[in-house]
Amino acid sequence: VLTKNRARHEPMAEPAMALTGSAWVRFPGGSKLVLRASEITLVRSAGNYCEVLAGSRAHLVRCTMSAIEAELAPLGFVRVHRAAVVNLSRLLRVDKGRRGTIVCLDTGETIRVGATYIESLAIALAPSSSQLMHVRPRES
Repeated sequence: VLTKNRARHEPMAEPAMALTGSAWVRFPGGSKLVLRASEITLVRSAGNYCEVLAGSRAHLVRCTMSAIEAELAPLGFVRVHRAAVVNLSRLLRVDKGRRGTIVCLDTGETIRVGATYIESLAIALAPSSSQLMHVRPRES
C-alpha cells in the first residue's frame, strides 16, 4: 500500500488498514502495476502469473497467489479457491447447493469456493451482517 509523500514526492509505505477504501496496491514480484484496491474485482491464477481484473481491464502480474493474498487480505479481499482471490465489497451473494458453494460477484462472474477456503470465507463475512443476509441456499 502506497501513498505519496508530499514533501519529497516519493512513495511511502503506510498501514493497509488505514486506507481501506482508497488504498493503492503495488503488486509483488517487481511489477510496476499500481491500482486502487476498490477497483479490483478478482485475482485469478494464470499459470506462472496472476490475472488482476480491475474494471473492464485484466492485468497480468508475475507472482504467486499466496503473495497476492497476503497483500490484499488486509484490504478486504479473501481467497475462495486455490486459483481465486475476491474483493468482498464486490460480492453479491454466496449460494450453497448440493454441488458446493459458489460466490457471485457484481460483475456477473461466479466462482466455486474450494473446500479448504469455506471457513476463511465464513470468517471474512462474519463481521458484516449485511453480507450475511445475502447468504442463501441455492436451488438445485
